[in-house]
Amino acid sequence: MWLPITVAVFFFARFVAMKVKNPIFNPLLISIAILIPVLVWFDVSFDTYYADNEWISYLLQPAVVALAYPLYEQLPQIRQNWRIIALACGVGSIASMFTASIIAVLLGADMDLIASLLGKSVTTPIAMEVSSHLGGEPSIAAILVLLVGLFGAIMAYPFTTSLVSPTQSPKA
Repeated sequence: MWLPITVAVFFFARFVAMKVKNPIFNPLLISIAILIPVLVWFDVSFDTYYADNEWISYLLQPAVVALAYPLYEQLPQIRQNWRIIALACGVGSIASMFTASIIAVLLGADMDLIASLLGKSVTTPIAMEVSSHLGGEPSIAAILVLLVGLFGAIMAYPFTTSLVSPTQSPKA
């Protein structure tokens, strides 16, 4: 029952985002803002909602793999600059994990939350697995990945739209 509603809400949110063209009107953010109150209103449990939408979660893994194709197209540039790319990714990852952990410790977070914070800047399945292995809560890790991704999409919007020429429209 919830699968068609979820898909309809997402396409509605995408339509709104394309019309408004404001980073706050991100389709994922709009979908969440619509679906959560509806699910609460109808008293739908997470387990019920997840079971009805399981195939969407199942398709998340191939979607992540499909992101590798644009990287493959850039393989010559990646090979040419692999040292700086590896250094930047390594330093960025360590800095991200370190700062999140330090802030969490300073705010008095318990070790479960700190373990869940460590993988916040990777894909959802990887973050959930990392969190699970470190003794964290995978569902918190998944939410953090979502929040970090939304934050990045909203903050990067002005930069991505400035890179598109006036005759080009941004890809949705």
